[in-house]
Amino acid sequence: MPFANGIHFTGDERFIRTLDYRLAGTSLHICYDSGEEELYSFPTGEDLVLYGGNRSPLWLRYGSLTIRETVRMLAYELPSSGSLTCVVLVIDEDSDLVTRVVTTFGAYPARPNLAKTEYTFGAVKREGKDLAWRRHCFTCELTGKKIAWTYYNGFVNAHIYLDHFCRAQALRRPDGDTSPLVDDPIYEEPAVYVKIRKNLYLMGVTEERINRRNPDRGGSNLLLLMDLDSMQDIGRNFVRLPSGLRAWGFIHAEGKIYTGCLETEAAPSPNTV
Repeated sequence: MPFANGIHFTGDERFIRTLDYRLAGTSLHICYDSGEEELYSFPTGEDLVLYGGNRSPLWLRYGSLTIRETVRMLAYELPSSGSLTCVVLVIDEDSDLVTRVVTTFGAYPARPNLAKTEYTFGAVKREGKDLAWRRHCFTCELTGKKIAWTYYNGFVNAHIYLDHFCRAQALRRPDGDTSPLVDDPIYEEPAVYVKIRKNLYLMGVTEERINRRNPDRGGSNLLLLMDLDSMQDIGRNFVRLPSGLRAWGFIHAEGKIYTGCLETEAAPSPNTV
């Protein structure tokens, strides 16, 4: 596929970010506004040791991506009984500010396919320095914007950012996918927007409404760290597999401001009164 959404494809390598191993041999002490403190030690670029609370140290596998060179998205799974939890840290290494997102399947026994997501703000504690007092924050600065994101497999998805919601409309199917591009009903899910830096935002979407209509579908959680200067994003998807298991993985896309009219743009919400 040489051309889609105004972007020339030279190869998949351009759209798949390489994991960043620069945390190997370092450590981080993070203080959260909830009063929690966590100490992370990174013996390798894929292993971490987590110290915090009253639990024993945990040796865990992790992955890390960066955007704008010094903003990092780090993800790992937490072992738990009867549920599956994925933790994402967005760390701005210039300001030392941190956003933690904890997403859990199994938090709602009656709806096991629905993810529960919690956001906590904090900062990295540096020896000899005062803890930063500024914070990442929830924002509505994206409201009204439309961006078409192109993924490495040829999938083009337009996002319409609304106040507390996100609508999406597929513009092009992935190569080899012959399914119709129909959102039935309109794809509109609750969204959380966090400002990380100027023109750099974290968006979180959980498919609550799909799951409400059919408890066997939806419920997945998507986090996207979107750079509106370079029009690139990196993200973590936490999904329900056909086998019923859960899995998380990293994604990456390139975007363009969308100026056309979308079919779903002016349609009334099918989910609210």
